[in-house]
Amino acid sequence: MPAPYEILIGPLEVWIAPVGTAFPTVQTSVVPGSWTQMGVNDMEEAGVKVTHKASITEWRGLGGTGPRKVGRTSEDLKISFTLVDLTLEKYLITLGQTIILVVGPPGTKDIPLYQGTAVAQFALLARGLSPYGDAYYRQYQVPVVYHSGNPEPVAMKGKPAGLAFEFTALEDPNAVTASERFGDLIIQYQ
Repeated sequence: MPAPYEILIGPLEVWIAPVGTAFPTVQTSVVPGSWTQMGVNDMEEAGVKVTHKASITEWRGLGGTGPRKVGRTSEDLKISFTLVDLTLEKYLITLGQTIILVVGPPGTKDIPLYQGTAVAQFALLARGLSPYGDAYYRQYQVPVVYHSGNPEPVAMKGKPAGLAFEFTALEDPNAVTASERFGDLIIQYQ
């Protein structure tokens, strides 16, 4: 009996990069250094959630009770997870800020907490095993995302504080086809 590859057990790993960064090919086992890994071992066990949300409008004719036509009026692609890494390098991504290094005793790192009107954008890669074989990968390639979540780190006794990440896809103005405006899910099968 062949292995049930379609049953996927294991996390998705998430990376971000500047918008326009080339995505690695799905068969590449190592993601290039131009991508910043968000964490795997530092993610809460709830894992990485990929949400496809859409609003559908139904049209019904006067002479019938059932819908006769449907249309999608909006759609969203969201990728979310909680990271228990409170370094400023990760925290700043949730706020769209840059690190300011202050030299001197003691050495400190500083990020402003006021976010302002500009919203940082990234490219996002979420990668895991393929449902077609143990040595194959699948990857979500999202060309333009922004951090839409609210980090809400909670410091409490006996439990690590986490940053809630939620990335929302924006339509890619450089998409080759309309169906690729949120990017692609690519799965290796051989």
